[in-house]
Order: sequence, then C-alpha cells, then structure tokens
Amino acid sequence: GVAALPERIDLLVVDGPPADQPELEQARHAALGRLGPRLADDAVVALDDIGRTGEQAVLERWEAETAWRFERLEDEAIAVGRRVQAGF
Repeated sequence: GVAALPERIDLLVVDGPPADQPELEQARHAALGRLGPRLADDAVVALDDIGRTGEQAVLERWEAETAWRFERLEDEAIAVGRRVQAGF
C-alpha cells in the first residue's frame, strides 16, 4: 500500500489499470489524490495511454481539481505534468 512507499516521490508514472472498460474508466483518477501529499514540489507525474477517453477524462479532472498542469504528448500517448507553483 501507500504506507510502503517513500515519504518523498519525485516521479509518479500512472499506467494502470487500463480504462478500456466503462467500470475502469476513472480508475487512474485516485492516483494523484492518494499520492499527491508525498510528491516533491518539483515532482513529475506521467499518465500513459492518453489516447483513450478514460485517461483524457482523468487529465481534465486532475487539472480542474488540482494545481497540476499537463503537457499532452499525443504522438507518445503520454501526458507529463508538473505542479503549478503559487505566484507563477
């Protein structure tokens, strides 16, 4: 579980479960909320498989609900995000 992870995380790669089934479409959403408190101020978050509708919806929710902003690298089917620092 989360307790077994390091106190400070510099890189979070979210690559599962797949969002190709309706009941799993938003499954990746919880990753940022659960691990966000452990992410370093300069951490990078990567979301894989952004060509799928479920992952696109997760990105939209993350950006609407958090201070994280993502660059969508369509050719690589990945989004890379960083926390927006207050005052910038």
